[in-house]
Amino acid sequence: MTKNSWETLNYDYYGGVLWPNLREHLKTPPKLHARISQDKSAQSADNEHRLFGHSCFIKQQRYVENTVDYFIDPASVFPVAALNVKDGCSVLDMCAAPGGKSLLIAGELFHHERRSSEDCDSFLVCNDLSQARLQRLQRNLAAHHGSDKRQYRVTISDPSTNSRVVSKYAPYDCVLLDAPCSSDRHRIAVDPLMKEWSLQSVKRTVKLQKQLLKTGLEVLKRGGRLVYSTCALSELENDLVLESAFVIADPVPHDTLLQQLEEKCGIDIRVVELRDPPAHDPPAHDPPTHDRPTHDQPTHDQPARAEMTHDGTADGAAALQNETAQQNELPVLTLRKTTYGFLMLPCDQGGIGVIYFAALQKRDIFACKR
Repeated sequence: MTKNSWETLNYDYYGGVLWPNLREHLKTPPKLHARISQDKSAQSADNEHRLFGHSCFIKQQRYVENTVDYFIDPASVFPVAALNVKDGCSVLDMCAAPGGKSLLIAGELFHHERRSSEDCDSFLVCNDLSQARLQRLQRNLAAHHGSDKRQYRVTISDPSTNSRVVSKYAPYDCVLLDAPCSSDRHRIAVDPLMKEWSLQSVKRTVKLQKQLLKTGLEVLKRGGRLVYSTCALSELENDLVLESAFVIADPVPHDTLLQQLEEKCGIDIRVVELRDPPAHDPPAHDPPTHDRPTHDQPTHDQPARAEMTHDGTADGAAALQNETAQQNELPVLTLRKTTYGFLMLPCDQGGIGVIYFAALQKRDIFACKR
Protein backbone atom coordinates (compact mmCIF):
# COMPACT_ATOMS: atom_id res chain seq x y z
CA MET A 1 0.00 0.00 0.00
CA THR A 2 1.69 3.20 -1.13
CA LYS A 3 1.78 6.32 0.99
CA ASN A 4 -0.57 8.23 -1.32
CA SER A 5 -2.98 5.37 -2.03
CA TRP A 6 -6.74 5.71 -1.90
CA GLU A 7 -6.84 3.21 0.99
CA THR A 8 -4.27 5.10 3.05
CA LEU A 9 -5.87 8.48 2.45
CA ASN A 10 -9.28 7.31 3.64
CA TYR A 11 -7.96 5.12 6.47
CA ASP A 12 -6.09 8.11 7.89
CA TYR A 13 -9.20 10.31 7.68
CA TYR A 14 -11.94 7.92 8.84
CA GLY A 15 -9.91 5.77 11.22
CA GLY A 16 -9.40 2.05 11.66
CA VAL A 17 -12.88 1.41 13.13
CA LEU A 18 -15.06 3.18 10.56
CA TRP A 19 -13.08 2.86 7.33
CA PRO A 20 -13.15 -0.96 6.78
CA ASN A 21 -16.92 -0.97 7.27
CA LEU A 22 -17.45 2.08 5.10
CA ARG A 23 -15.33 0.59 2.33
CA GLU A 24 -17.49 -2.53 2.17
CA HIS A 25 -20.73 -0.55 2.15
CA LEU A 26 -19.55 1.48 -0.85
CA LYS A 27 -20.20 -1.69 -2.89
CA THR A 28 -23.71 -2.41 -1.59
CA PRO A 29 -26.95 -0.86 -2.94
CA PRO A 30 -28.86 1.67 -0.80
CA LYS A 31 -31.85 0.57 1.26
CA LEU A 32 -33.71 3.88 0.99
CA HIS A 33 -35.04 5.44 -2.21
CA ALA A 34 -36.64 8.78 -3.06
CA ARG A 35 -38.83 10.17 -5.82
CA ILE A 36 -39.85 13.65 -6.94
CA SER A 37 -43.45 13.73 -8.11
CA GLN A 38 -44.77 15.93 -10.89
CA ASP A 39 -47.93 16.39 -8.84
CA LYS A 40 -47.36 19.33 -6.50
CA SER A 41 -50.29 18.27 -4.35
CA ALA A 42 -49.21 14.63 -4.21
CA GLN A 43 -49.80 12.66 -1.03
CA SER A 44 -47.47 10.01 0.29
CA ALA A 45 -48.43 6.42 -0.39
CA ASP A 46 -48.93 3.89 2.41
CA ASN A 47 -45.32 2.73 2.28
CA GLU A 48 -43.56 6.06 1.92
CA HIS A 49 -42.97 9.29 3.83
CA ARG A 50 -42.64 12.92 2.81
CA LEU A 51 -38.94 13.75 2.75
CA PHE A 52 -38.68 17.33 1.49
CA GLY A 53 -40.83 20.09 0.11
CA HIS A 54 -44.21 19.46 -1.44
CA SER A 55 -43.50 16.51 -3.73
CA CYS A 56 -40.41 14.56 -2.62
CA PHE A 57 -41.01 11.21 -0.90
CA ILE A 58 -38.86 8.44 0.56
CA LYS A 59 -39.38 4.74 1.26
CA GLN A 60 -37.47 1.57 2.00
CA GLN A 61 -38.52 -0.40 -1.08
CA ARG A 62 -37.19 0.35 -4.55
CA TYR A 63 -39.66 2.28 -6.70
CA VAL A 64 -41.07 0.89 -9.92
CA GLU A 65 -39.56 2.94 -12.75
CA ASN A 66 -41.98 5.24 -14.58
CA THR A 67 -41.90 8.32 -16.78
CA VAL A 68 -43.75 10.57 -14.34
CA ASP A 69 -41.49 10.64 -11.27
CA TYR A 70 -37.82 11.56 -10.99
CA PHE A 71 -35.78 9.17 -8.81
CA ILE A 72 -32.95 10.36 -6.62
CA ASP A 73 -30.62 9.24 -3.82
CA PRO A 74 -32.27 10.54 -0.62
CA ALA A 75 -28.91 11.93 0.51
CA SER A 76 -28.95 14.34 -2.46
CA VAL A 77 -31.89 16.15 -0.87
CA PHE A 78 -29.83 17.50 2.02
CA PRO A 79 -27.58 19.97 0.12
CA VAL A 80 -30.76 21.50 -1.35
CA ALA A 81 -32.37 21.69 2.09
CA ALA A 82 -29.20 23.40 3.35
CA LEU A 83 -29.74 26.23 0.81
CA ASN A 84 -32.76 27.26 2.92
CA VAL A 85 -34.49 28.67 -0.17
CA LYS A 86 -37.40 31.06 0.38
CA ASP A 87 -40.13 32.43 -1.89
CA GLY A 88 -38.78 35.26 -4.01
CA CYS A 89 -35.18 34.00 -4.05
CA SER A 90 -32.95 33.98 -7.09
CA VAL A 91 -30.95 30.74 -7.20
CA LEU A 92 -28.07 29.43 -9.33
CA ASP A 93 -27.45 25.69 -9.68
CA MET A 94 -23.93 25.85 -11.11
CA CYS A 95 -23.44 22.19 -12.11
CA ALA A 96 -27.05 21.21 -12.56
CA ALA A 97 -27.16 18.07 -14.75
CA PRO A 98 -28.68 15.54 -14.56
CA GLY A 99 -31.14 17.68 -12.64
CA GLY A 100 -32.50 16.10 -9.47
CA LYS A 101 -31.33 18.94 -7.23
CA SER A 102 -32.65 21.53 -9.72
CA LEU A 103 -36.09 19.93 -9.54
CA LEU A 104 -36.00 20.12 -5.76
CA ILE A 105 -34.97 23.79 -5.84
CA ALA A 106 -37.71 24.55 -8.38
CA GLY A 107 -40.18 22.79 -6.13
CA GLU A 108 -39.28 25.21 -3.32
CA LEU A 109 -39.45 28.27 -5.57
CA PHE A 110 -42.51 27.41 -7.68
CA HIS A 111 -44.53 25.16 -5.40
CA HIS A 112 -47.75 27.08 -5.93
CA GLU A 113 -49.74 25.19 -8.53
CA ARG A 114 -48.82 26.70 -11.91
CA ARG A 115 -49.01 30.23 -10.52
CA SER A 116 -48.25 32.91 -13.09
CA SER A 117 -44.80 34.50 -13.31
CA GLU A 118 -46.38 37.90 -12.58
CA ASP A 119 -47.12 36.64 -9.05
CA CYS A 120 -43.73 34.98 -8.60
CA ASP A 121 -40.46 36.83 -8.00
CA SER A 122 -38.46 33.60 -7.68
CA PHE A 123 -35.92 32.80 -10.37
CA LEU A 124 -33.72 29.76 -11.06
CA VAL A 125 -30.71 29.39 -13.35
CA CYS A 126 -29.56 25.83 -14.13
CA ASN A 127 -26.09 25.68 -15.66
CA ASP A 128 -23.93 22.81 -16.87
CA LEU A 129 -21.29 21.90 -19.46
CA SER A 130 -23.23 19.05 -21.08
CA GLN A 131 -25.83 20.08 -23.63
CA ALA A 132 -27.28 16.57 -23.89
CA ARG A 133 -27.77 16.27 -20.12
CA LEU A 134 -29.21 19.77 -19.90
CA GLN A 135 -31.80 18.89 -22.55
CA ARG A 136 -33.04 16.12 -20.29
CA LEU A 137 -33.08 18.54 -17.35
CA GLN A 138 -35.06 21.06 -19.39
CA ARG A 139 -37.67 18.42 -20.26
CA ASN A 140 -38.00 17.47 -16.59
CA LEU A 141 -38.33 21.09 -15.49
CA ALA A 142 -41.04 21.68 -18.09
CA ALA A 143 -42.91 18.55 -17.01
CA HIS A 144 -42.75 19.42 -13.31
CA HIS A 145 -43.02 23.22 -13.40
CA GLY A 146 -44.14 24.37 -16.84
CA SER A 147 -42.05 26.08 -19.48
CA ASP A 148 -42.30 29.75 -18.43
CA LYS A 149 -38.80 31.12 -19.09
CA ARG A 150 -39.53 34.09 -16.85
CA GLN A 151 -39.17 31.69 -13.91
CA TYR A 152 -36.07 29.72 -14.91
CA ARG A 153 -33.24 29.54 -17.43
CA VAL A 154 -31.09 26.62 -18.55
CA THR A 155 -27.59 27.72 -19.59
CA ILE A 156 -24.49 26.00 -20.95
CA SER A 157 -21.09 27.25 -19.79
CA ASP A 158 -17.93 26.40 -17.85
CA PRO A 159 -18.00 28.73 -14.83
CA SER A 160 -14.46 27.66 -13.85
CA THR A 161 -13.00 29.50 -16.86
CA ASN A 162 -15.72 31.96 -17.87
CA SER A 163 -18.33 33.35 -15.49
CA ARG A 164 -19.97 35.61 -18.10
CA VAL A 165 -23.00 33.37 -18.71
CA VAL A 166 -23.92 32.78 -15.07
CA SER A 167 -23.09 36.42 -14.22
CA LYS A 168 -25.81 37.59 -16.62
CA TYR A 169 -28.50 36.97 -13.99
CA ALA A 170 -26.37 37.80 -10.92
CA PRO A 171 -26.31 38.51 -8.09
CA TYR A 172 -28.07 35.47 -6.62
CA ASP A 173 -29.56 34.99 -3.17
CA CYS A 174 -28.43 31.36 -3.13
CA VAL A 175 -25.90 29.30 -5.10
CA LEU A 176 -25.67 25.51 -5.17
CA LEU A 177 -22.29 24.14 -6.23
CA ASP A 178 -22.62 20.37 -6.55
CA ALA A 179 -19.04 20.14 -7.74
CA PRO A 180 -17.42 17.58 -10.05
CA CYS A 181 -15.54 15.14 -7.82
CA SER A 182 -13.95 11.71 -7.49
CA SER A 183 -17.37 10.02 -6.99
CA ASP A 184 -15.85 7.18 -4.96
CA ARG A 185 -19.00 5.05 -4.69
CA HIS A 186 -19.59 5.14 -8.45
CA ARG A 187 -15.92 4.58 -9.25
CA ILE A 188 -15.48 1.53 -6.98
CA ALA A 189 -18.39 -0.15 -8.79
CA VAL A 190 -16.34 -0.26 -12.01
CA ASP A 191 -12.87 -0.29 -10.45
CA PRO A 192 -13.16 -2.40 -7.24
CA LEU A 193 -9.46 -2.11 -6.41
CA MET A 194 -9.35 1.61 -7.31
CA LYS A 195 -6.35 0.98 -9.58
CA GLU A 196 -7.17 4.05 -11.70
CA TRP A 197 -7.18 6.37 -8.68
CA SER A 198 -4.27 8.77 -8.25
CA LEU A 199 -3.50 11.65 -5.93
CA GLN A 200 -2.54 13.77 -8.94
CA SER A 201 -6.02 13.30 -10.38
CA VAL A 202 -7.55 14.39 -7.08
CA LYS A 203 -5.35 17.50 -7.04
CA ARG A 204 -6.54 18.42 -10.54
CA THR A 205 -10.14 17.99 -9.39
CA VAL A 206 -9.49 20.14 -6.32
CA LYS A 207 -8.11 22.92 -8.53
CA LEU A 208 -11.31 22.85 -10.60
CA GLN A 209 -13.48 22.81 -7.46
CA LYS A 210 -11.72 25.89 -6.08
CA GLN A 211 -12.15 27.75 -9.37
CA LEU A 212 -15.88 26.94 -9.40
CA LEU A 213 -16.21 27.99 -5.76
CA LYS A 214 -14.55 31.31 -6.52
CA THR A 215 -17.02 31.97 -9.35
CA GLY A 216 -19.96 30.93 -7.19
CA LEU A 217 -19.01 33.42 -4.51
CA GLU A 218 -18.44 36.18 -7.06
CA VAL A 219 -22.03 35.95 -8.35
CA LEU A 220 -23.54 35.55 -4.86
CA LYS A 221 -25.15 38.50 -3.11
CA ARG A 222 -23.47 39.85 -0.02
CA GLY A 223 -25.04 38.02 2.88
CA GLY A 224 -26.18 35.27 0.50
CA ARG A 225 -25.65 31.53 0.99
CA LEU A 226 -23.61 29.11 -1.09
CA VAL A 227 -23.89 25.38 -0.47
CA TYR A 228 -20.93 23.32 -1.61
CA SER A 229 -21.47 19.58 -2.06
CA THR A 230 -19.71 16.54 -3.50
CA CYS A 231 -20.05 12.76 -3.47
CA ALA A 232 -16.35 12.40 -2.59
CA LEU A 233 -14.90 10.81 0.53
CA SER A 234 -11.67 12.77 0.85
CA GLU A 235 -11.42 15.96 2.91
CA LEU A 236 -9.14 17.23 0.13
CA GLU A 237 -12.27 17.68 -2.02
CA ASN A 238 -14.53 18.69 0.84
CA ASP A 239 -13.57 20.72 3.91
CA LEU A 240 -10.16 21.74 2.59
CA VAL A 241 -11.66 23.21 -0.60
CA LEU A 242 -13.86 25.48 1.51
CA GLU A 243 -10.84 26.98 3.25
CA SER A 244 -9.93 28.73 0.00
CA ALA A 245 -13.12 30.82 0.39
CA PHE A 246 -12.63 32.06 3.94
CA VAL A 247 -11.25 35.39 2.71
CA ILE A 248 -14.79 36.45 1.80
CA ALA A 249 -17.16 33.94 3.38
CA ASP A 250 -17.81 32.20 6.69
CA PRO A 251 -19.05 28.64 7.25
CA VAL A 252 -22.61 28.46 8.55
CA PRO A 253 -22.42 26.91 12.07
CA HIS A 254 -23.40 23.26 12.40
CA ASP A 255 -26.22 24.00 14.87
CA THR A 256 -27.79 26.61 12.58
CA LEU A 257 -27.60 24.30 9.59
CA LEU A 258 -29.01 21.35 11.51
CA GLN A 259 -31.98 23.36 12.77
CA GLN A 260 -32.83 24.42 9.21
CA LEU A 261 -32.47 20.85 7.93
CA GLU A 262 -34.86 19.58 10.59
CA GLU A 263 -37.39 22.26 9.62
CA LYS A 264 -37.11 21.42 5.91
CA CYS A 265 -36.95 17.61 5.99
CA GLY A 266 -39.74 15.36 7.17
CA ILE A 267 -37.51 12.70 8.68
CA ASP A 268 -35.60 12.25 11.93
CA ILE A 269 -31.91 13.23 11.86
CA ARG A 270 -29.15 12.52 14.30
CA VAL A 271 -25.61 13.92 14.34
CA VAL A 272 -22.51 11.94 15.29
CA GLU A 273 -18.79 12.62 15.15
CA LEU A 274 -16.93 11.72 11.99
CA ARG A 275 -15.14 8.63 13.35
CA ASP A 276 -17.98 7.23 15.46
CA PRO A 277 -18.79 3.54 14.77
CA PRO A 278 -21.25 2.83 11.93
CA ALA A 279 -24.93 3.39 12.68
CA HIS A 280 -26.29 0.16 11.19
CA ASP A 281 -29.91 -0.77 10.78
CA PRO A 282 -31.07 -2.82 13.78
CA PRO A 283 -30.64 -6.59 13.25
CA ALA A 284 -33.73 -8.42 12.01
CA HIS A 285 -33.76 -11.24 14.58
CA ASP A 286 -35.27 -12.03 17.95
CA PRO A 287 -33.52 -10.86 21.13
CA PRO A 288 -31.47 -13.44 23.09
CA THR A 289 -33.51 -15.94 25.10
CA HIS A 290 -32.66 -14.40 28.47
CA ASP A 291 -33.99 -11.02 27.26
CA ARG A 292 -37.22 -12.34 25.80
CA PRO A 293 -40.46 -11.49 27.61
CA THR A 294 -42.82 -14.30 28.42
CA HIS A 295 -45.91 -14.79 26.25
CA ASP A 296 -48.04 -13.35 29.02
CA GLN A 297 -45.87 -10.25 29.48
CA PRO A 298 -45.61 -8.19 26.26
CA THR A 299 -43.36 -5.15 26.62
CA HIS A 300 -43.63 -1.65 25.20
CA ASP A 301 -40.92 -2.58 22.70
CA GLN A 302 -42.63 -5.74 21.52
CA PRO A 303 -46.29 -5.82 20.47
CA ALA A 304 -48.58 -8.34 22.07
CA ARG A 305 -48.68 -11.79 20.53
CA ALA A 306 -51.26 -12.13 17.78
CA GLU A 307 -54.54 -13.56 18.99
CA MET A 308 -55.12 -17.20 18.19
CA THR A 309 -58.09 -18.31 16.14
CA HIS A 310 -60.36 -21.22 17.00
CA ASP A 311 -58.25 -23.62 14.92
CA GLY A 312 -55.00 -22.60 16.65
CA THR A 313 -53.49 -20.47 13.85
CA ALA A 314 -52.25 -16.94 14.39
CA ASP A 315 -54.31 -14.04 13.18
CA GLY A 316 -52.63 -13.67 9.78
CA ALA A 317 -54.01 -10.22 9.05
CA ALA A 318 -52.68 -8.79 12.31
CA ALA A 319 -49.28 -10.42 11.81
CA LEU A 320 -49.02 -9.13 8.26
CA GLN A 321 -50.03 -5.63 9.34
CA ASN A 322 -47.39 -5.65 12.07
CA GLU A 323 -44.69 -6.85 9.66
CA THR A 324 -45.65 -4.24 7.07
CA ALA A 325 -45.52 -1.47 9.66
CA GLN A 326 -41.99 -2.51 10.62
CA GLN A 327 -40.89 -2.54 6.99
CA ASN A 328 -42.34 0.92 6.36
CA GLU A 329 -40.79 2.51 9.44
CA LEU A 330 -37.87 4.68 8.35
CA PRO A 331 -34.55 4.67 10.22
CA VAL A 332 -33.14 7.85 11.72
CA LEU A 333 -30.75 9.30 9.16
CA THR A 334 -27.22 10.02 10.34
CA LEU A 335 -25.14 13.12 9.62
CA ARG A 336 -21.45 12.86 10.41
CA LYS A 337 -19.94 16.14 11.49
CA THR A 338 -16.82 17.35 9.68
CA THR A 339 -14.86 20.51 10.43
CA TYR A 340 -17.19 22.74 8.37
CA GLY A 341 -20.08 20.57 7.19
CA PHE A 342 -21.68 17.13 7.23
CA LEU A 343 -21.19 13.74 5.55
CA MET A 344 -23.83 11.09 4.83
CA LEU A 345 -22.19 7.68 4.44
CA PRO A 346 -23.58 4.33 3.19
CA CYS A 347 -22.28 2.48 6.27
CA ASP A 348 -24.98 4.20 8.34
CA GLN A 349 -28.70 3.39 8.48
CA GLY A 350 -30.36 3.48 5.09
CA GLY A 351 -27.14 2.89 3.14
CA ILE A 352 -27.43 6.22 1.28
CA GLY A 353 -24.70 8.62 0.13
CA VAL A 354 -21.83 9.40 -0.19
CA ILE A 355 -22.80 13.08 0.15
CA TYR A 356 -20.75 15.89 1.67
CA PHE A 357 -22.25 19.36 2.07
CA ALA A 358 -21.46 22.60 3.85
CA ALA A 359 -22.88 26.12 3.68
CA LEU A 360 -21.02 29.41 3.36
CA GLN A 361 -22.36 32.91 3.97
CA LYS A 362 -20.73 35.68 1.97
CA ARG A 363 -19.39 38.64 3.93
CA ASP A 364 -19.85 42.25 2.91
CA ILE A 365 -16.21 42.81 1.94
CA PHE A 366 -15.12 41.09 -1.26
CA ALA A 367 -11.45 40.32 -1.81
CA CYS A 368 -10.96 36.87 -3.30
CA LYS A 369 -7.70 35.18 -4.22
CA ARG A 370 -7.28 32.13 -6.38
